Amino acid sequence: MATPPTSAIDALPTLLGLIDAPELDVLLSQASGRDVLAADFESAPVFGQDTGRLSGTPGYRYSVTTGDWKYFSVRFGEDDVREELYNLTTDPHELHDLLAGADQSAGALPALRGFLIDQIRTQERRALELRRDEPTELDPELTEQLKSLGYVE
Repeated sequence: MATPPTSAIDALPTLLGLIDAPELDVLLSQASGRDVLAADFESAPVFGQDTGRLSGTPGYRYSVTTGDWKYFSVRFGEDDVREELYNLTTDPHELHDLLAGADQSAGALPALRGFLIDQIRTQERRALELRRDEPTELDPELTEQLKSLGYVE
C-alpha cells in the first residue's frame, strides 16, 4: 500500500497537536483536517476539488485519493461527466488512466465514486447552512479595528 494520503487541511490540526495550548482547543474543534501524527490517526480518503477558474480549464474537477487509488470526476455539465482512475501503486505519476482503455476491472471504482458523491453533497449542505437571510451584526470593537485597518468604512 502507498503512503496514506493527507491534505493541506490536515496541517493546522497536526501542528496544534505538537504544542500544549489548551486555549486553542476551540480552534482545533472547528478544523476540518486530522492530526496525522496522532497515535490514533487512521487513513481516510482525501477529497479535492478545483473549479478551473485559475487555470482557465473548463469544468469542475473533483478527486478522491486513497493510499492506492486516485479517482477524478470532471463535470462539464449535468450530463457531461468524464472519469479517470489511476492505480498509484503501479502508476504513481498518473500516466495510465485505467478507465480509458480496456482495463476497467478496478473494483475500487464504485466505492471511490460513492465517496465523491457523498463529499459533494456534504459541501453543498455546508454552503446552504452558511447562507443567512439576515446579515450578522459585528461587534462594535471589531468594527472599529476593521475601520482602523481600512477594511470597512
